[in-house]
Amino acid sequence: PGTIGKSLDKRASDITGELEQAKKLREEAQQLLAEYQRKRNEAEEEAASIISSAEKEATQLREEAKVKT
Repeated sequence: PGTIGKSLDKRASDITGELEQAKKLREEAQQLLAEYQRKRNEAEEEAASIISSAEKEATQLREEAKVKT
């Protein structure tokens, strides 16, 4: 009976350790996800800015071309 109890205690301890590790890994994954989402948003904003600048420049060039012709 003592051996079974010790075995069960060890198993419970192992499971607790695995749960703690899983919790830490989940928290790290959530942090990474948040960081990647932030970077993606920044990249999307930068892309929108580049497109807007290009559209303004294209409009300006069209207007200049009209004036020259």
